Amino acid sequence: MTEPVSTPAFNEDVKIIFPLDRRPQITVGDPIGTVVDGKLEGIKMKTGGIRTWDIVLDALTKKYGDPSARRDLQESNLMGAKIPVIFAVWTSPELVVEFTSVRPGDVTAGSVEVYTAVLAAKKKATPSSLSGPQL
Repeated sequence: MTEPVSTPAFNEDVKIIFPLDRRPQITVGDPIGTVVDGKLEGIKMKTGGIRTWDIVLDALTKKYGDPSARRDLQESNLMGAKIPVIFAVWTSPELVVEFTSVRPGDVTAGSVEVYTAVLAAKKKATPSSLSGPQL
């Protein structure tokens, strides 16, 4: 029996499946990769939201230093509890890293997106695709 023929990704989002022992520790589920002109130019990872935002922010700060920009907000849940919402961005000529501590309306999920200058230029052309507020 032969394996099905697979067409290489060219301009699309693809699911990235890591072996469990090699999955980035800050992620929940499988990351999504963004392929532009046949090259992996970005990766989006879901995080544990309010349960893990401090661990994720600490890991990103240890890896990339202090964020280039950061915005701290507070949201209220339906019970009136205040929830910290942090948007942070690290930028370099080659790479952009965006962190959102919790998603609007879902405190159990946050996100990290890492992408190259190629994808950053593409995102500037379509501002509605940016996650979180402009920093």
